[in-house]
Amino acid sequence: MSWVLVGDAALWKHRRSRQVDVAGEKVAVFRDGERFIAVGDTCPHMGASLADGKLENGQIQCSWHEWRYDAATGQCPFREWAKVRVYEVERRGDGIWVRADS
Repeated sequence: MSWVLVGDAALWKHRRSRQVDVAGEKVAVFRDGERFIAVGDTCPHMGASLADGKLENGQIQCSWHEWRYDAATGQCPFREWAKVRVYEVERRGDGIWVRADS
């Protein structure tokens, strides 16, 4: 199991994201209060960065065309074929860690 430190928790604003690199993959890490959520950064619809989107009601919304993805499963509720990878995230002290091989 390989974990990657992606930054200090203070860098994230509530319901906003930052794009980070996890073992060569672009990952969008969102903050929801004290909980952190990490998903593959590329929207399957048109390739937009999900890190530019927002987190609302348990869904990540793409900033380009407002496609949404369930934050827990990565599944788009409108298109069965559209899904993003979900990564495990841990907060260790002030550090945010993402599991590279999840």
